[in-house]
Amino acid sequence: MLDLRWLAAVAILGQVAVLGGVLTLGGLSLLGALALFMAFLVPAPRVTPRLSAAQRRRMRGLGRLGLGFVLWAGCSLHQLDENLDRRWSTESDALRVVTGEVVDLPSAGQGRIRFRFREEGSGDLLWLTWYRHPSPMRAGECWRLRVRVRALRGLANEGGFDYERWLLRQGFAARGTVRGGESCGAGPVSVDRWRDDLGRWLADGLGASTGSAVVRALVVGDRRGFDAETWKTLRSTGVGHLVAISGLHIGMLAGFAGWLAARLWRLSARLCLRCPAPFAGAIAGVAVAALYATAAGWSVSTQRAWVMVAVLALSLWGPLRPGLGTGLSIAALIVVSLDPFATLDPGFWLSFGAVGWIAWMRPLLPEAAPLRALLMLQGGLSLGLAPLTLWWFGEASIAGVLLNLWLVPLFALVVPLVLILSLATFMWPVFSPLLFELSELLTQGMALLGAVAAQHWASTAASPSLFATVLALVGSVIVLTPIPWSLRALGGLLWLPLLLAVGRSPTAGAWIDVLDVGQGTAVVIRTAHHSMVYDTGPAYPGGFNTGDAVVVPMLQANGVRRLDRVVISHGDSDHAGGADAVLDAFPMAERWGYGGQACVGGEHWSWDGVRFEWLHPARAGPHAEGRRSGNNSSCVLRIQTRGGASALLTGDIEASVERDLLTQRGGSLRSDLLVVPHHGSASSSTRAFVKAVMPTLAIVPAGWNNRWGFPRTEVRARYADLGVPLLVTGDSGQLHIELPEQGTARLHWRYRQAQRRPWRARVGESTAR
Repeated sequence: MLDLRWLAAVAILGQVAVLGGVLTLGGLSLLGALALFMAFLVPAPRVTPRLSAAQRRRMRGLGRLGLGFVLWAGCSLHQLDENLDRRWSTESDALRVVTGEVVDLPSAGQGRIRFRFREEGSGDLLWLTWYRHPSPMRAGECWRLRVRVRALRGLANEGGFDYERWLLRQGFAARGTVRGGESCGAGPVSVDRWRDDLGRWLADGLGASTGSAVVRALVVGDRRGFDAETWKTLRSTGVGHLVAISGLHIGMLAGFAGWLAARLWRLSARLCLRCPAPFAGAIAGVAVAALYATAAGWSVSTQRAWVMVAVLALSLWGPLRPGLGTGLSIAALIVVSLDPFATLDPGFWLSFGAVGWIAWMRPLLPEAAPLRALLMLQGGLSLGLAPLTLWWFGEASIAGVLLNLWLVPLFALVVPLVLILSLATFMWPVFSPLLFELSELLTQGMALLGAVAAQHWASTAASPSLFATVLALVGSVIVLTPIPWSLRALGGLLWLPLLLAVGRSPTAGAWIDVLDVGQGTAVVIRTAHHSMVYDTGPAYPGGFNTGDAVVVPMLQANGVRRLDRVVISHGDSDHAGGADAVLDAFPMAERWGYGGQACVGGEHWSWDGVRFEWLHPARAGPHAEGRRSGNNSSCVLRIQTRGGASALLTGDIEASVERDLLTQRGGSLRSDLLVVPHHGSASSSTRAFVKAVMPTLAIVPAGWNNRWGFPRTEVRARYADLGVPLLVTGDSGQLHIELPEQGTARLHWRYRQAQRRPWRARVGESTAR
C-alpha cells in the first residue's frame, strides 16, 4: 500500500513546482509519461525480466508517486491558467459599470473604503477602493458602481511583500478605483452581513480600544480595529497568531468542546455503549469548530484549520485511529486537493509545520513532568518554526519564545470566555460590564506587549537564502531527534549559515540598486564596507510608505546591518516619504540633503576606493541647507570607481539646473549610468544634457502606467535618438547595476526577469491576458 506520508509530500512538491514556475505544461507531460512507464510498463515481467519482484515493487511505487506528483501539479497548473485567463483587461481607460454584492468586511479609514466585490452574473471577485465614500458600506449590500479598472500589479523588489502573489491567492479578477455609484438594495441575508453587524455592535459597545479590537477579532474575525502600530507590536512579539482566528483558536475551542461533550457523554452508560465517549467528543469538537469557522467567514485559513482539526481529531479519537502522522498527511492531501494555491500561504507551512513538529517531538516529551514537557514543546516549536518565519516574513520574534509559553495556555481560557461573554451580552445586556472589563484587561495586555516590542532585543530581522533555510530546518530535525547529544550538536552546525549570514556587498567597486517604489525614487548604493540610501520613495495618506514596505526589507534581504547615510535629494513626498521609516530602522545613519546635512557642490568623499561627489547645489546657500523642497534644489550625486565606472543620480532637477551643470562641469558629467531626472518628465532630460552624460544605460524611476505618462514620449524619443537604452522601474522592477573596479557599469539583473513567477507580470507586460 502506498504510504500516505510520501503521497502528501509529492502532492505538496507538485504544487510548489508549478507555482514556483519550475514546471510548465510540456515538462509536466514528459514527467507524466515517465511516471506511467515506471508504474505500469517497467514492473511487467515481459518488459523487465531481469528485475526481481522487490525491484519491480519499488519501481511501481516510484511510478505511482510520480503520477501523484503529476496529478496535483496538473490541478494547480489548470487552476492557475484559469485564474489568469479570467483577469480583466486594463487596456481601456474608460469607466466600467459593475453590479454586484459587497463580500467580506469592508475596511474604512483615512478617507477611503476598501472592499471585496462580487460581480453579478460572472461571479468575478474585484478588489476595489472608494475615496471620499459618501456613506457607510456594509457587507452583503448590493451596489451599482462606476469603476476604473487597474492592472493586478504590484511593486517588485528583493525582500518586499509580493502583492501580485497575494492578489492571485485571493482570486481577484481585477482591482480598481470607484468613481461613483448607488446602492441597489440590502441584498440577501448572509454570514458576512451578520459578521459585519456583530462587529459593529461590539465596537459600539466596547469603544475603540485595542482590547475591543482583540474581542472583535476573536469573535468574528474582524481585524479592522488594528492599526499599523498594533500589527507591528504583534509581529515583533510573535503573538499575532493569537488575535487571528486560526488553527490554534479553532483547535483550542474544538478541544474544549470535545472534552466537555465527552465528559457529559460518559454520564450515560447507554450512550457510551452506542458510541465511545472519545469519538462522540471528537464529533462535537469538530462541529463546534465548524460553527466558529463560520463566524470567521470561512476564509481560506479557517477552512484549512478546520480540515486539519477535523482530520486530526478523527485520526486520534475516531474508530480507526491511524495516528497523528498519518492524520496530518491526510489533512495535507485534502487541503492541497481543495486549494490548488495552498502552498502560496505562509500559514499553510506554519500550520502543518507546527503540528508536524509536535508529532516529531512526542517521543522526547516526558509524560510524568507536564511543565517540563510544555517548556520543551515551546522551545522545540520556536526552533523548528524560526527558519520558516524568517523565510516568509524576514523577521522572527525572540520575545515570542517566552511570551507564547504563557500566552498560549492563557488564550485557551480567554477565547472561550470572550465567546461566552459576547453571546451572553448579546442575549442579556446585564453581562455587558463583564465583557467591558475583559476588553479593558486585554487593552492593558496589549500595552504591555507594546512595551516589550519597543525593546531592541524583542525581534531579529533577516532574510535567509533558501539554502540556509533548508539547512536550518534539517538542523532542527537532528536537534529534536531522540539521539545522543553529541550527535544532536551536528544539527546546531547546520544553523550556522542562517545565523552567521553576512551582508551581500561587492568586494570592490560599487553596487547600485534602483528600487521599484511606484511613482517615486529610491536607490541603494553599496561598497565593500559601506552603504547608503538615496531617496526613500513616496508615502501615502493611508499610512503606506515605501521606506517600510520596500527600502528596509530590501536592505534586510541583503544583510545590511549598518546604514551609513540616508540622502533625501529634496522634500517632495515621492522622494522623502519613506525617510522616517528608514531612519527608524537604522537610527545610526546620517541624514543628508533635505532635513539633514547640506549637499554642497564640489564636496566629495571616498568609501573603499569609490569616489562620491556632490555636483549640485552649486554652493552653500538656501539649497544646500536642506530646507528647500523644489525640484531644482535636488542633491545631484556622481559616483565613480577607481577604474572609471560611474553613475549620476539627479533627483528631480529640471532644464535650468541641467544647463548650469553643463556650464560648470562640461565633459566631467560623462557617466555610464544615469538615473533620469524628474522621472522622465518633459521639463528635464534636455538633449544637450543627455548628450553630455552619454550613459550606456538610463533608468527612469517611475510607476507602471502612471497618470503623468512618465517617461514622456518625447523623452523616450530623445534617449532613443542618442542610442541610450532606457529602462523603467515600473516595467522591470528593481534594477541591479554593478560598477566594477575596472571596466564600465553593467546591468546585472532586472527583478521581474530574474525572479519569474507565473503570477508576476513580465517586463513591460500587464497581468491580464
